[in-house]
Amino acid sequence: MSLTLETNKILIGASDDLKSVLNEYIKCMVQSHLEGWGSRYEGKSETDVSFDLTVNYDPSDELEMVEEWLSRELTTNDIEIIIDYFKESVLDELFDRLNN
Repeated sequence: MSLTLETNKILIGASDDLKSVLNEYIKCMVQSHLEGWGSRYEGKSETDVSFDLTVNYDPSDELEMVEEWLSRELTTNDIEIIIDYFKESVLDELFDRLNN
């Protein structure tokens, strides 16, 4: 999975421990999501998938995992970064697959 510059920009405001956890586990998180939901996105444009992730995606599982990995409570900023980074990483992976 190759992350775009836009995806990596999301981490600029992240704490070092959050960056470390996301860099280590994002691929696993995205793969798990796509195993369960990937067929939902087949044939859809990037705009449609992005909209679906914004409207229908429930980040609670990913947030809980990251919170456990960090062994601390997430801040509002952490939560926003995790959700944005996850969504962009899903889009990157989906469209990497389509282009390869």
